[in-house]
Amino acid sequence: MNAQRLSDWHFAQAVPNTRLALTFITLSLLLYFISSQLPPIRHPKLPRNAPQQHHDLPIVGAIRFLTARWDFFKDVLRKSRTGNMSFHVGRHTVIAITGPTARSTFLEERLFRLGEAYAVLFGHSPGVGPHLDDDNADSEDPPRPKGSDAATDPQVPHMSEFNAWFNNRMAACLRTDHFSRNLQHLLYDVRSKIDTIARESQDSRTTDPFYSVYAIVFQLTFRMLGCVEIADDDKLRAEVLHLYESLEANAGPSMILTPWWVPTQARIMRFLSGARLYMKVQKIVDQRRGRKCDESDRIDDTLQMLIDSGATTDKIVRFIIAVIYSGQVNTGLNAAYVLCYLAKNGEWMRRVRQEISTVADKYDHDASKSLWEKLETIPLSAWESEFPSIDLCLRESMRLSLHGAMFRWNGTSRDVPINGQSMKAEGAGEVIPSGAFAAYHVGDVHRNPEIYQNPETFDPGRFEEPRKEDGKVPYGFVGWGAARHPCLGQRFAKFEIALVTAHFLARFEDFSICDKKGNSLDTVPLASLNAVVTERPLKETLIHFS
Repeated sequence: MNAQRLSDWHFAQAVPNTRLALTFITLSLLLYFISSQLPPIRHPKLPRNAPQQHHDLPIVGAIRFLTARWDFFKDVLRKSRTGNMSFHVGRHTVIAITGPTARSTFLEERLFRLGEAYAVLFGHSPGVGPHLDDDNADSEDPPRPKGSDAATDPQVPHMSEFNAWFNNRMAACLRTDHFSRNLQHLLYDVRSKIDTIARESQDSRTTDPFYSVYAIVFQLTFRMLGCVEIADDDKLRAEVLHLYESLEANAGPSMILTPWWVPTQARIMRFLSGARLYMKVQKIVDQRRGRKCDESDRIDDTLQMLIDSGATTDKIVRFIIAVIYSGQVNTGLNAAYVLCYLAKNGEWMRRVRQEISTVADKYDHDASKSLWEKLETIPLSAWESEFPSIDLCLRESMRLSLHGAMFRWNGTSRDVPINGQSMKAEGAGEVIPSGAFAAYHVGDVHRNPEIYQNPETFDPGRFEEPRKEDGKVPYGFVGWGAARHPCLGQRFAKFEIALVTAHFLARFEDFSICDKKGNSLDTVPLASLNAVVTERPLKETLIHFS
């Protein structure tokens, strides 16, 4: 057992006892906090034109928003006269909104801030994500949310400066020339890992795509947006993935309900995972900076681009951690969901297979080659534009599997009308009060039977002409963000899933889905609709190769 493994072993052995101690300390501190800070926790009085108020619990507020979010939003729809409702989460004022007009306001309003909202209501992501987030109406940076972790937490950077730099660097990483330089490496990664799946499943003839395919996407993402040191090292990459999953697993209600300085168990475990992740990436950055090489030995990856740009080590580490965190969960899980849905839908499986064969034959006319071999010759432009059926399947998979709410923060001194009307006339309508957060659940549009026929059914054709069900209302599909906050990473995410899907179908001629006992599944199991973020299915789902 080497030193690193010994260290990890001692850490693992200490966790149970540490958790007992931390639980006791946390409860004690929470009691102290509640008793000493009760006046500030009292929920602020809302303006009279805020949406009707939910009956909150003392101190914690609307606990079902944290534990049963989709059910909570459905209750809002049922109980509210307007489809909107005011409530509190801890000391934070939140306005739940529903319906097409409110959705448009939510997505289009220039006064709303995205980064601060997620920092407070998403349990502290380790950075900001790839969104166009800084074209704000105010010339100066707005203050951070009062009385919130974003106002005082040193782990939450001031959003505007870092966001602007982040978005600029992200755009550079997604330029076509950077794509092209990495294409052969990305092809090698996906081909070698799918070969590994085939080799390791020879006896069982099964794989869990929510782990095996998820891991492929993680490698591709690090290859394109991180550094080769992690992309090339299976052991190191597995360790890093484990730390990311620990960050995700510990972003729970206690992170939202308590100030940053209260050492809850989740916050401590999350801090430890974040610190270990930071140090691993920092070590690689420092080693790269000290590397002496000529132009022929130059490593041409995102890390090197960031170093060449003159960015500080701290900024580089934060960028790499944030960009991987932002894109991995949804892309990795949806790559698996697409394969599972195809396994249960023969019509779309045949259509996608035919599409893959047609594109492969277009760029390689050698009839002696297998489909698997021909995929190596497909150029980047074709991967991005010539797989519309895969893109439709991805879009439908996202509609069904994306859960949770989107957030914005009104960080201005003005109340924002939900219906977009001028506030000059008294009683013009309901508002998002100054300092309040807005929350919109994607299920309000993605699972709306008035927009999508049979919304629980996998039917990618609903996005094609002449049906175009998502075009019935403004922003009928928000899987890639919309309006002021589209996902900057969607180009690469679509590419990844096209790459994985095409190679998987080329490698395995026939496959189905089953449970861990080998019993065939009639439908694709989903995660809980009350999940806060996209999650793995509630029921273990395996792909079985015939």
